[in-house]
Amino acid sequence: MAWFPIGFALLATQRYYKTHWYLMFHSHNLLGLFVTIVTIWSSLEMYAYTDWRQKANVHCVLGLIALLLSIFVGVTGVVTAGMMQLSTKESSEWTERDKHYNIAKVHRYASWIMLILGNGVCSGGIATYFSKIGYGIYGTFAVCSSSIFLVLIAIHEWLVRKHNRRNF
Repeated sequence: MAWFPIGFALLATQRYYKTHWYLMFHSHNLLGLFVTIVTIWSSLEMYAYTDWRQKANVHCVLGLIALLLSIFVGVTGVVTAGMMQLSTKESSEWTERDKHYNIAKVHRYASWIMLILGNGVCSGGIATYFSKIGYGIYGTFAVCSSSIFLVLIAIHEWLVRKHNRRNF
């Protein structure tokens, strides 16, 4: 849930539906906090289940990378938002746009990687789980959720680019 619907909402609030900037900014912050907390909590649950040992299979390693990346993205998001707030107060320390703009770029690109990797890891885990308990056919739902996520992104990107081309 945190990676597909909420992850897409994170992307939508800052990229596709920014008509009400203040509302979308705070919605993005709350959703980002939720995704980070759910990711950390889920990871702790998984590690507790495996007696706090990191397994060496692909899914577990990618899950660890997704966990670390989501923490990194959360921290860069907080730093970006904080620096934006400081720069609006005409503070001489943060008046250069480049300082928070560069952190925002790192946050943006790391977020894209995090969302795609997180969806892939969750889909792989769900498919593996259903396969282990004898319901392998239901694992296709997990792959479908990642596919729907990517299709939604593709459609929204096309619409945004088409809109921006006409309104430049």
